Formats: sequence, C-alpha cells, structure tokens
Amino acid sequence: MYDIFRKYGAIRQIRVGTSKDVGGAAFFVYEDNYNAKNDVEHLSGFNVANRYLIVLYSQQAKVSEKVH
Repeated sequence: MYDIFRKYGAIRQIRVGTSKDVGGAAFFVYEDNYNAKNDVEHLSGFNVANRYLIVLYSQQAKVSEKVH
C-alpha cells in the first residue's frame, strides 16, 4: 500500500486500524494537504488485489468532538 500512496506525496505517518470498528483500514497522513487531495482524487475506487479502495479525508475536528 505504501508504494501506491507515496506516488502522491511525502507520507508523514501510516496508522493501521486494529479494532473491530476500523479493521482493514489504514490512515495515511501526508506532509502537505495538496498531496492528500491528489490522493483522494486518484485512488478512490482504485482496485488493489480485487478490492476497491475507499479513500476519504480524515476530519480530525469531528473525531475530537466524539472523544470529549
């Protein structure tokens, strides 16, 4: 997955979901927001090993609201 996503920019961090809620999910954090936008535009619906990627922007503000 790293090789596919790094084509769209420098990746700062990759987090892999391990709980039941996010199992099978990975979170890629780019150095630049433009690269994240480019990633979403090019990789949403991309087929990898007969599975289609769903690529979304993380909405940190909403995540923080749920935690507090």
